[in-house]
Parts: sequence; structure tokens; C-alpha cells
Amino acid sequence: MMTKKEIRNLIIHQKKSLPFEWVKENSEIIAQKAVEHKMFQKCERVFVYMPFNEEVRTEKIIETAWSHNKKVAIPKIINKKMAFYYINDFNEVKKGFYNILEPINNNKASMDHQTLVIMPGLAFDTKKNRIGYGGGYYDQYLDNQKPLYKIAITFDFQVLKSIPNEPNDIKPDEIMTEKRIIN
Repeated sequence: MMTKKEIRNLIIHQKKSLPFEWVKENSEIIAQKAVEHKMFQKCERVFVYMPFNEEVRTEKIIETAWSHNKKVAIPKIINKKMAFYYINDFNEVKKGFYNILEPINNNKASMDHQTLVIMPGLAFDTKKNRIGYGGGYYDQYLDNQKPLYKIAITFDFQVLKSIPNEPNDIKPDEIMTEKRIIN
């Protein structure tokens, strides 16, 4: 089995070769599945990432949440810890940690049983194990949180047969790709 580092390098290399049009088209398919999901319909708050490099684009999910009067929060890294902050408009973000768009306000969000988390990842497997970029930010943040549900969105080529996992790795409840849903 490949190591986490080898898997990260492989997926990052594969993602860099993706044409923007392909990313955009397949992101739209995934976003449509996400906003039609019963947990999206049910939740009051959506905690979602801002896309970085060739990740699944989340703008449509965010806009749909706003149009359904849901609160939207995006992550910000401060002192090597991740927290989520509410945004009401795309004008409320600027490049921050690793040049990822972050909220410019200090309107910290709190998570509860009405919160849907839509999370990224570099690689997944069919047992819902997840490999991120290696900082452990989502694992640390979600460790003591009890959201309504956690959906990981990713492109199908990022779902491998098996990946290494550790006891402190947080698994999503469901993985959504342009081709399938793993739950």
C-alpha cells in the first residue's frame, strides 16, 4: 500500500493536469447532488470550504445555501488552528493561509446538530477514509464537534481502493463524486 505522502503527491500531480473546464463541469454535477441532498435541505447552517487549486468548486453550493436563507461559514486558519466564520457575500473573503480564500470578518460560527459540513480531501477510499493535505485541520476541528452530517465532495479519480488511515482521522458520513455516492 502507498503511504499517505505518496498518495498526496500522486493526486496533486493528477489534479494539476486537469483542464479548468473539466473541473468546472464536474463540480457542477457534484454541487447539484449536494444541494439536492436531504441533509442540505434540512440544515440551517452549511460549513463549506472555499476551493483551492483543482478542488471541487463550491460557489454554487454557497450561493444555493444563501438563496435558501441558510447561514454559510467558511474556514480560516489562525495560529495553526481552523475555525469557521460566517460570510454573507463573496466580497467578504480574501486570500489567506496558503493563498486560500478566507473570511475577512470575525463573525465566528458555532456548530450544532443543524450544521451540514461539506469538506474537501485529496484522497478517499470506499470505506470513507480521507487524506487531506497533511495539516490535520479538519480532523482537529471536527474531533469534538457534532454536526448534523459530513459530506466530502471530490472527483471520482480521487477515490482509491484503499488508503492508510489512523484512529484520529475523521471520516465523512458520505462521499459524493460526479459519478457516485459512497455512504
